[in-house]
Amino acid sequence: MSKKKWTKEPKAVEKQVRNIMVSSELKSSIEEEVPKMKIITPTIISGKYNIRVSVANEIIKDLEKRGKIKLIEGNPRIKIYQPVLKEEKEIVEKVKEVEKVEIAKAKRKRK
Repeated sequence: MSKKKWTKEPKAVEKQVRNIMVSSELKSSIEEEVPKMKIITPTIISGKYNIRVSVANEIIKDLEKRGKIKLIEGNPRIKIYQPVLKEEKEIVEKVKEVEKVEIAKAKRKRK
């Protein structure tokens, strides 16, 4: 009988080279497709579009500032986003208008 060799050879892992720079065409396609996704995370975007996670984070922050997506759950390691529905956009716009009116009234009272 022959003896088994118990040493395992390490598997060669190929590192993927991800893009650092994002072309305007790629950015516009990301901005169109991301709000259609059910769940949005930087890892999903970086894997789908072959970009670095840090670049995906910047794109997500930009979309959040514009109001196309919203933060659902998050901690320092990962953040989970969801697209904003049309009804929610309308409500947010109305709230912003009401806040502007209240600020204007407060300024008038101070004078």
